[in-house]
Amino acid sequence: AGDKMPPLKVLPHNRGIVNFSRKVGNCQFPAMLAPEVVREGVLFSQAFSIAIAALIPGRDVSLPTKLEEIVGKSIVVPGRYVVDENLKRNDIVVVSEMGQQLKMLITGRVDYMIATLPAAQLTYQKLQLPYFSFEQYGKLNVFLLHLKCNQTPATQKLVQMFNKNFKARLEDGLVHQLFQTYGLSYADYAPSP
Repeated sequence: AGDKMPPLKVLPHNRGIVNFSRKVGNCQFPAMLAPEVVREGVLFSQAFSIAIAALIPGRDVSLPTKLEEIVGKSIVVPGRYVVDENLKRNDIVVVSEMGQQLKMLITGRVDYMIATLPAAQLTYQKLQLPYFSFEQYGKLNVFLLHLKCNQTPATQKLVQMFNKNFKARLEDGLVHQLFQTYGLSYADYAPSP
């Protein structure tokens, strides 16, 4: 409705993270709102979803009720994951690519995977891997997801447009339909009001 989109250049996620820290006038999507990124000159959109940091057990591996139950087990983690002190007694395997992490978990090369949901579920579906259930997982943390931009007049306009258009897509049901396309429910990943 008369809003002109600022010019955009799309980069792979990891490169976008690096560029965000080096350049003025760029954005990162999605971005977790973490204390280390809240600084002057950075804009955040309204939260559009949550990401769940989860401990996902492999086949025939039970979900622990306490951390002591996984001591000595193998865990695959993403490249930038900061391993909790309590987990350092485990065989930690660092693998940046989520598809490879999932394959290691599903084939039994590791006992557990630490990943974010729904990203792991979407990657699993995209790769069409053998059947695996994400119903059992241990919630380690929950993060709000935003559009994050270095502040410039163009990115300020972009964040305003994002907030306006996301609200409209939520109201017209398109956001819910998008999640349903992948067999997910937006209600499971909607930020709390």
